[in-house]
Amino acid sequence: MVTCAESLLERWLAGVNAGDVAGVAAMYDTEAVLLPTFSNRTLSRPATIRDYFVQLGSREHLAVELHPKT
Repeated sequence: MVTCAESLLERWLAGVNAGDVAGVAAMYDTEAVLLPTFSNRTLSRPATIRDYFVQLGSREHLAVELHPKT
């Protein structure tokens, strides 16, 4: 059975891999804090979170996967 958290994660992964910046950014609350994998900066404003996903989406051949065992 898929939980709400798993469904949300699957939606996030699909959005990141599709380059859907607007959709992924909309998943974050306006007061969210993002500790990004591919950056050494903590992001705490909607504009900086969106910009992060713009830059991430511009990386050729980048794909994010979930490894269930970890």
